[in-house]
Amino acid sequence: MPNNNENVNLPGYWGVVAEETSEEDYQLLAGTVDLPNPRKTYWDHQNQYQQTEVSPVSCTVHGALGAVSDLTGNVFSLEQRKFLWDEAVKLGADPSVGWYVSRAVDLVRKFASVNFSKEELVSFRVDLDSQEFTDNLEKGYSFVVAYRGNANFQADKNDGTLDLVKLDGKSTFGHCLRIVKHKDKNMVRMIIDNYPQSGHNAYDIPLENLPKLVQNGIFYQSAYVLAYKSDVNNPPSLVSSFAVKSWQKALLKGVVTDKSDPKSIAGTAWDEKLLFAAKFLTSILGTLSLERKIVAMDRASLLD
Repeated sequence: MPNNNENVNLPGYWGVVAEETSEEDYQLLAGTVDLPNPRKTYWDHQNQYQQTEVSPVSCTVHGALGAVSDLTGNVFSLEQRKFLWDEAVKLGADPSVGWYVSRAVDLVRKFASVNFSKEELVSFRVDLDSQEFTDNLEKGYSFVVAYRGNANFQADKNDGTLDLVKLDGKSTFGHCLRIVKHKDKNMVRMIIDNYPQSGHNAYDIPLENLPKLVQNGIFYQSAYVLAYKSDVNNPPSLVSSFAVKSWQKALLKGVVTDKSDPKSIAGTAWDEKLLFAAKFLTSILGTLSLERKIVAMDRASLLD
């Protein structure tokens, strides 16, 4: 999101409103949900999209478009990209500011499932500095991510490598793009698929710097990966995909046991409304299951 009090003289390098997550985001946990090697990767076709052909602030949609293209090999036409941004605006995207990454991933995923792959795609949210991110990046998956930047950030990455781990000055915009596996195992290549006409659309990040960029508040914590639903190895479990990692934390804390029923009722409708009002839940279902309560506790940092 642009900061009107400062001018970075970089029109278009924004479009992320803020970080928003949902208790219903699918979670990855090694040994519980396993992603095989992706059918295709960025390096098969190296598709990149120019977001300004659609809207200067459509980066969230274009970051998701790039990740879907990497996975499926399909290319979105300009007409389809404009349609998806129009749909985003109908769903609440601000045409002068931008949108949320999580909502853009969901929109593009649903469109692609019907119009491209003819197979359902699913998305998972992981922490950018987690082992799940590292493991699945190594397999070749593309991750949709966002960061807070400024002119200092832009100048640093324009030589082909982002070396900084702290911003010099305040952030002045938020931007969304995707990270893909680098051919050099010691680096991650970040593809800003939204500005291929800029001449600086791909740049490297030293692998050890990524956690620091998250810790210092430059990169958002959440990263999103897409996969074919039929390819996901999800062993039979009573725990829903959106709760597996939070459930494991609760097991380790002794909050639940192996005999606990994730689907059991753990609160009244009023309890659910209270968690919703506190923004630890993002939807009202009229009942509160134990696994949703556990995810809410995790979102409240009570399981750390």
